[in-house]
Amino acid sequence: MIPAFKLLTVFIKQISKPLASYLKKRASKNERFRKLCVTIGNRSYAFDRYVTRRFYNPEQGEPDTTPWISPEKSVVIGTELFGEIIVFGVATLLVLSEYARGIRKESKKEAKLQERLGTLEAQQSRIEFLIKDEVERQLESKWSEFKTTGNKVS
Repeated sequence: MIPAFKLLTVFIKQISKPLASYLKKRASKNERFRKLCVTIGNRSYAFDRYVTRRFYNPEQGEPDTTPWISPEKSVVIGTELFGEIIVFGVATLLVLSEYARGIRKESKKEAKLQERLGTLEAQQSRIEFLIKDEVERQLESKWSEFKTTGNKVS
């Protein structure tokens, strides 16, 4: 089961990469998707500029006057970011599914151990009952023998 699951994981990772490149091609054909990618690209670029400016020149308080990038560049940045989100999303889902599978495996193992423990406890109780019954029977036998022999122990 485990090698098949790992092969499926690798297969899904390999499928997600062409899916990301397909999205890039689709952005050039679909206007709504292109607008979304331009928006994502512009926001990503603005965030990158903000972080860069704050990191390299933290005391500069003036707003960034850098013009927006071209729509073509925004589409490229947006589709790359969108593709990376898909690849990392798939990877995250695979990690989470592997984690959930491990938890299920552990819970099955725990249930099996609990069942085994219950069986052993039942056997222990049965053995204790049999021992107690045997001790009582032997005591009763010795007691009746003691009574009949006139207090002579054999």
